[in-house]
Amino acid sequence: MLHARAWHTLKHSFDLPPSASGGRPFHGIPRLCLWDDATGFRSDNPQPFTLSVFEIFGDNLSRHSVVREAVWQRHDDLEKLHRKVERKRKVIFWEPTFVIRDGPVPAAEFRALLKEATAFRVPVVWLGPEDRESVTTDVGDLGFEFFSREQPPAVLRLQWSFEMPESWPPIVDWFEKMRNFLVGCLPAANHP
Repeated sequence: MLHARAWHTLKHSFDLPPSASGGRPFHGIPRLCLWDDATGFRSDNPQPFTLSVFEIFGDNLSRHSVVREAVWQRHDDLEKLHRKVERKRKVIFWEPTFVIRDGPVPAAEFRALLKEATAFRVPVVWLGPEDRESVTTDVGDLGFEFFSREQPPAVLRLQWSFEMPESWPPIVDWFEKMRNFLVGCLPAANHP
């Protein structure tokens, strides 16, 4: 239950205070959302996170992109929940906790990275060997969603884990490049 609530909140991070809009008109649908569930041996991220790029409307209806990083403090939440359950010896409901950082996204660089992704050719379905099926554990997943500006938007979601279609490595490389760019747009993290 905790995991489901946390992921719902991560995917809807615009609801978390403080407002990502800075008081400007704002629509809750992101243009782009990257995530990593931070599970498994391959993750270099200690906590699950999303990076969502929202458009904020400024003067004269100009648009300004803002990136919001939402990080679920999973390790701390699970440790505190475990201690509380051991003490009380009953079912406990726990609200997940998050760390939020927002930062402005330079329009030209962001557009250039998006333009780079327009060159990808991704099959909508792919056929693997008929005699092989992969089952993995402790691997987790990461991916991204792109939302068009139309309402309702057209949405493309790509998610992968340890195994992925053979045509996807350039997409995974682009994901890492976009993630590094967006993280570089954020202010330094406040560590207690």
